[in-house]
Amino acid sequence: MGKWFLLILTIFTLSTGFANDGLPMPLPDDPYPGEPYPVPPPAPPKDVPYSLGGGETGRFGTRTFDFFPRYDLNRIKRVRLVGLRNNLEIVEVRIQYADASGERREYRLEGELKSSGVRETVLDGRPIYRITVKASPSYFWKKPGGFRVDVIAVK
Repeated sequence: MGKWFLLILTIFTLSTGFANDGLPMPLPDDPYPGEPYPVPPPAPPKDVPYSLGGGETGRFGTRTFDFFPRYDLNRIKRVRLVGLRNNLEIVEVRIQYADASGERREYRLEGELKSSGVRETVLDGRPIYRITVKASPSYFWKKPGGFRVDVIAVK
């Protein structure tokens, strides 16, 4: 009886060993060893237009306005001054970069800004810390004027 039991046990273990040889092997964790996974290309930069605010000139003298861009949208490509009310004279526009490389004066934005007029300049897209605008009323009667600073930033 012991011989038969040993014989059946041997046959059973050998038959299950051969049966598992026909099954597919599991895939390895890294299907292509040595080759990196393809990296998707970076998303193209997105232009985000927004307004930095506005300013109102008084009847007499020159007023200085400081505008600070948002910290997450400070890489500005384009600055636009829009005249809102009455004509005014843009005396000076200075742009201070965030990397402390100094200030830059924008001569294209200076001059008379008429009501509903637009003056625009293109920048190189470096991070900007502050935009300073000096403005004064334009007419002889010195009517107070208003303007708005719009920018297009790269996100």
